[in-house]
Order: sequence, then C-alpha cells, then structure tokens
Amino acid sequence: MIVDTNALVYLVEKKAFNQLKVLTPDIREAIVTKSVIMELEGLTRSISGKNKFGLSLSLAKTLTLYNSKGEGDDAIISSARELGGCVLTNDKALKSRLRDCGIPVYSVSKGGRIISSR
Repeated sequence: MIVDTNALVYLVEKKAFNQLKVLTPDIREAIVTKSVIMELEGLTRSISGKNKFGLSLSLAKTLTLYNSKGEGDDAIISSARELGGCVLTNDKALKSRLRDCGIPVYSVSKGGRIISSR
C-alpha cells in the first residue's frame, strides 16, 4: 500500500497512527514514495500546520521508502503500477485518476480507520 501525503496528515489529525500497522491481510506493508517525503519536508518548513506536518513526516519515515520516479500524484501512480500495489489517499482527484488506471484505492475514514474507497 502506497501512502499519500494527505492520508498521512489525516492519520495524524485523527491520532490513528497505528492503523498503518493493522493493514488487511492482502496488504503486506505500507510504502511511502520519495516524492511524499519531499512534500512533507517542504510543508514542515512552512509556517502554518508545522506540528502536524512534522508528525506526518516522522510517521512517513517509519514506512518503507520507495524511490519513485516523477513528482506528486504522478509518482504515486507510477509507483503503484510498478509495484502492483494499492494507494491510501483521501485526495478526490488522485482517487479518480487511480480508478481510471485500475489501481485499488483506500482512504482514511472520519473515524480514523483505513477503508476500501468506492
């Protein structure tokens, strides 16, 4: 499961960090792309939301790092294709693109649980 930036931030906001450790049996590990790390590092340097982005970056650094090609959503999509994986995101535009590519999508619920996204 490749984890997007906004999913990490949402897990931090919901205090649901442990959800990445209780993935479903068909998902072996949580992966973060190099582009997500770079995005979180940039957000951590910003003035607003510094704490939640810093915590999200710390969480991201506990996951398996994948040296993705490209940036942002393109890197996530290409990484999911290369690895044959699914993606955890709450980004509506990315969800749509992933579905168009036939890539399974998961999201973080309002209660902080990881659920299959429809």
